[in-house]
Formats: sequence, C-alpha cells, structure tokens
Amino acid sequence: MPKVSVIIPIYGVEKYIARCAHSLFNQTLYDIEYIFVDDCTKDNSLDILKNVISIYPEREKNIQIVHHDFNKGLPAARKTGLEYAKGNFVIHCDSDDWVVENAFELMYNEAINQNADIVVSDYYRIDSKKTIVSSGFETTENICFINDMLMLRYACSVWNKLVKRSLYSYEIDYPQFGMAEDLALMVQLCYHAKKICGIHVPLYYYYHNTESISRQKTDVIILKQCNEACSNVRLIDYFFKRTDYYRLYRNAIDHQKLIQRDRLFSLSSNKEIYFKWHTTFKEINCSLFFNPCNSFREKLRYLLGRLNLYKFLLLSTKIAK
Repeated sequence: MPKVSVIIPIYGVEKYIARCAHSLFNQTLYDIEYIFVDDCTKDNSLDILKNVISIYPEREKNIQIVHHDFNKGLPAARKTGLEYAKGNFVIHCDSDDWVVENAFELMYNEAINQNADIVVSDYYRIDSKKTIVSSGFETTENICFINDMLMLRYACSVWNKLVKRSLYSYEIDYPQFGMAEDLALMVQLCYHAKKICGIHVPLYYYYHNTESISRQKTDVIILKQCNEACSNVRLIDYFFKRTDYYRLYRNAIDHQKLIQRDRLFSLSSNKEIYFKWHTTFKEINCSLFFNPCNSFREKLRYLLGRLNLYKFLLLSTKIAK
C-alpha cells in the first residue's frame, strides 16, 4: 500500500503539464502513487505527460492514467481519482500547478508524527508578475478551522491538504459543480477529522492562470459561476444541518451564502438578475445586518441594492480602482 496517492486531473493543460509532472516525479518521498485523470482533454496534454513519464522509468509502475468517456468537469475527475486511490493519505494537485520537491515527504512525516488525519501547508501564489507566500491556516482546531475556511480567511483548497484516505469513507456529499467545490468537500472532511495539524512552510505553487475559464468574467460566465457556487454552498448547509453542530457554523455559512450570491451584484442593473440576487438564499436577509461575520461593506452593499442605489456603489468601486 503506498503512503500517498496524488490525484491530478488533466484537461487543456498542454502548456503546464510537463512542469507539474516533473515536480511530482522528483518528490523525495518514493512510496507514492500518481493517478492522472484524463477528462477527455482535446489538446496534447496526454502526449506531453507520457513523454515526461518516459524520463522516470523508476516511477512508471506507480503511475495510472484513467480516462473518462466524456468531459465531466473537475469535481468528477477528482472523485474518479479517489476511486482508484490506494494510499494511506490522499492529496490533489492541479495540473497547471507544481510542488516543492520534498512537499509530500514533509507532510506525510508530519501526519505520522502528529497522528493527524489532515496536514495543511502554506503555499506560494504566483502569476506572471510576482510570487507571494500565503498562509494555509492560523489555527487547526476543527471548529475554528472550518469557520475560517467558510469565511475565506485561508485557502479552502484540496491541493495544500494531505488527507487520510479513510476520511473519504464517511458519508460525504460530493460537489458536482466547479465553483466552491474545494470548500464544499474540505469542510466535510475537516468535520470528520479527529486531528488537523499544519506546517508553516510553503510547499505548493498555486499558479494564477489568467487564461482559465474561471478567470473570465462575461455576464454568462458570472451567472453560471454563481449558480454553481450557490449549489455547493447549499450542499454545505445541508451537510451541517444533519449534524448536531449547525449552530456553531451557521453565521459563517450564511456569510458564505452572501459571498456567493453577491457574484451577481455587478449585473444587478438587469431586473431579472436583480430579482435573482435578492431572492437567492433569501433566508439570510432578515439576519444579514446582525450577522457578525458580515463586513460593513457587505451590509452596505445589500442596503444599497435593496434601495435600488446599487449603481452608486458600482460607480464608487470603479473610481476606487
């Protein structure tokens, strides 16, 4: 049984997959299995990946390439990878990102030494102009950590968290859509974890890919992203309502509902979108001003929106930029 399973979805990453694969195969931890999930990519990503694999014959027996029959999207690709994973621990890696060469060894050793179910690391956030170090956590106490993720204080991503595979055997509601899917999955895993620990060392390079579809901001894409994100937040809400601890997370969940529906705010001059903005998660409207998780700006934005003065807020935002 391998110590760590790494799951890497493949779709439209021919510019980046070689860099990612090299960083994975150069890991100082040897007992790793790599599961690449081909989500019906249309470019040369697979050919490039196979060329890189040929450079590392000692890794080949631990590499699987799984193929989807049709494009299913990122959450489904990750779930497929989990079905093939056999490692004691699982971590995900996006194929346009890369990792420090001793990342998995450090995280695995920390998990064993601390008897932890989840290990969180810091990470590098990088684009074409700069690289910054971002903290993955402040506290790893379960309730605070989950609330911090819901508040988006720290990355809710799956790629900087090594997770004991047995946590996935709990009743998990898997996200179906590609916005806020990391958050929807991670809060459930963290809820079931007995111990979470962290390493304040950046081990992952998160590449801010401006060509990604999720970075495009046409009206159609904004509406689609809002629908997907809200669906995943409903999943979170439903999950915690089935537990005895919903009251501990309710304010942060309601705050997350506000964040996701406010994706529509820039389009709210359209009457239909305005109605959708106001009625999505309408249960939070009454308590919105009393929720300590909501910032003054978020409360002001809602008030101006309800008074049909949203144009002034949008104008002030553009001037500030």
